[in-house]
Amino acid sequence: NAAKGLSDRLDEADKLPPERLPDLVTDITNQLDQLTLSLTEKHALRARLGTLQDQLKARAKAAAGARRGEVERDAKIIAQGLEGSGDPVAVATIDAGDDRQALQAALKVMTDTLPRKGIMLMSVHEQGDKPGVAIIAASPKELIGRGLKAGDWVREAAGILGGKGGGRPEQAQGGGPDTTKVRDAVKGAKTWAMKVLSV
Repeated sequence: NAAKGLSDRLDEADKLPPERLPDLVTDITNQLDQLTLSLTEKHALRARLGTLQDQLKARAKAAAGARRGEVERDAKIIAQGLEGSGDPVAVATIDAGDDRQALQAALKVMTDTLPRKGIMLMSVHEQGDKPGVAIIAASPKELIGRGLKAGDWVREAAGILGGKGGGRPEQAQGGGPDTTKVRDAVKGAKTWAMKVLSV
């Protein structure tokens, strides 16, 4: 009966909305670990569960790829808007959630378009247990020579958000938990960078 109940729930998976599938997979996995079933039944149910998990992974990968494309397009628009600016640095927010790869892709678009500027991007993520702000920055050789190291720059911005960060002089990452201070962090990061470069 227990095996039949789990099998019926797996049959219903196709009818469930996508956002409810991860919970279903977790629940059935836990039940499989706890229930006493024959090895044959357990093996058959685990095989079906594996197929469902593969579908979830494929769906998540496709969604991440689509999001990355959107983030890259947004970065291109931001970069094009800053091409005429005489400022040596650009600090902006971008909607990449907590996807570090998307943020990295956005930074590449920005640095390719604006190779002589120091670039910092911040992305707010509200979902999940730990909301926060992800930060990534890059500094070209010329600006590193003038004192703008990406690691120090990220540390400065992350501190405003109650977090930390660091990395190499040419590129660094970080973040902080205080999503209410994003505007302050953007302003503070730009002010700090301009101050370093004016010395």
